[in-house]
Amino acid sequence: MSESNGHVYMVDDNSEIRVHLSALLQRYGYSVSSYASAEEFLERSIEITPAALLLDMRLPGLSGVELQKRLNAAGRGTPIIFISGESRNEEIIDSFRGGAVEFLWKPFPVEALLQAIDQAIDKDRQREEHMRKSRLVVQRMQALTPREREFMLLMLDGHTNKDIAELVGVTADNIKKYRAHILDKVHVGSLAQLIVMCREAGIAPARSAGAFDTGLSDALN
Repeated sequence: MSESNGHVYMVDDNSEIRVHLSALLQRYGYSVSSYASAEEFLERSIEITPAALLLDMRLPGLSGVELQKRLNAAGRGTPIIFISGESRNEEIIDSFRGGAVEFLWKPFPVEALLQAIDQAIDKDRQREEHMRKSRLVVQRMQALTPREREFMLLMLDGHTNKDIAELVGVTADNIKKYRAHILDKVHVGSLAQLIVMCREAGIAPARSAGAFDTGLSDALN
């Protein structure tokens, strides 16, 4: 994708709206791809970040909310802005429950549209940065042995060297050496930095489960 303010996917069955909004958004520095239906979007769209999805609520075939549910189920997290000329309250409520950034009634002011798109694209940038940090943390933690991971979880849970030594049946001096090896392998200088790195990546120990409560335990094994 050429350098731009971000990418906008547009799904609307009205060709005039697609043509008009595509030209408008391109003038404001966004790249745009448009689709006449949810099915066409699912078949043809390529995942791009940072991006926003401008999605009509009422579509032939799959509705906007049904497309949102499919994307959520597939783990495709592009932030969605719903647009509609007519919608039921329950549809709007469902869209926000599914994580929609905004809902705009047609016709909407250009300023409101641009504000919503910028909000959605900024949210997508943050999501991508979070994913990047998570991948980096997982990559570094894969260098740890199972024993080191066990000790790291106890460290993250707030246990001192003495506590860990009593829990696992080794000396505190050995735990101190393990701690140094763990910090070196994950490229941080202190336990405080390790805690911050894990928190920023969305990784935290499950206190009694001995695993990561973010679903990353499989990636570490």
